[in-house]
Amino acid sequence: TQGGIFTTPGDAYTTPVDMWVKALDFLLEKLTRNYDVTRIKSIGGCAQLSRLHPDVIHTTLPHALVWWKSTPIPSFPALDPRLPFHSQLPPNTFSLPNTPVAQDTSAHTRALALEALLGGPDLMAARVGTCANASLLAAQLLRVRESWTSDVWSRTGKIQLASQFLASMVVGEWVNMGESEACATGMWVHANAGAGAQGAAGLGRWDEGVLEIVGGSREEGRRIRTWLGDVEVAGGRKAAHISRYLCERYGFESDTIVTPFTSDYLSSYLSLCPSPGDAVLSLGPMDTLLTPAQHYLPTRLYSLFPHPAQDPSEKRRYIAM
Repeated sequence: TQGGIFTTPGDAYTTPVDMWVKALDFLLEKLTRNYDVTRIKSIGGCAQLSRLHPDVIHTTLPHALVWWKSTPIPSFPALDPRLPFHSQLPPNTFSLPNTPVAQDTSAHTRALALEALLGGPDLMAARVGTCANASLLAAQLLRVRESWTSDVWSRTGKIQLASQFLASMVVGEWVNMGESEACATGMWVHANAGAGAQGAAGLGRWDEGVLEIVGGSREEGRRIRTWLGDVEVAGGRKAAHISRYLCERYGFESDTIVTPFTSDYLSSYLSLCPSPGDAVLSLGPMDTLLTPAQHYLPTRLYSLFPHPAQDPSEKRRYIAM
């Protein structure tokens, strides 16, 4: 890589998942050498968004996507505490070893095609809460199906956002996607989006029609639904406890809590604990303005995400970006 990134013709920028795995090994080894990890009582995390397009004002938050081969499904791979992560999860563990990163814009045309099929930006936003942009997970899936060799698609058993992937590595089992991230995929119907042919209002769900478009058939759409898994709508509670592997290899306490992982922008917002009248300006690969929102009113002009750290018993809160 150059600066951790592979570049190829067609505005495609990718990074090897194996590099992330080795980086986690390096981080944990350095941490245990310099600190008493038994004093750590809780672990949280975030991951950077996958891509952006310089000409698109509308923004979303999906991360880089990890494509697992069918072999370790349905359970998370069993790990030997005598060995580091990277020696047990080599590149051939993944059906797509290199994943798009922030500079990648190669799926933008697929996003526009999907938007057209859904009736344009306004209808798409009303249906799945967002309109076309190069960040869409739906567009990334569509590009892989149409542009990559068929064996990548056929060998896949599960896909995870980078935040899910990192959380699963820490927990030692599959961690579900949070609803705040599902709302940015272009395939999720939010609970308050209204009743329709696919179910009653009040229950968020994957949009079967969009999945069918992305997969190319109803059967493949159902397969994508299996890859994505369930969505965790209760973002305020703990995800699980730390894995046995990390306890035995690095000495963490078994009761260490792992909280839900999310995107870097939403994590920055949460870290500042803004009041209802505050706005947060985040400067990074893509500059964003985040503000509290009381109602779910999707539009092509901004993105709305369910607050990732709220209890199910609370009144629903949102973050506008």
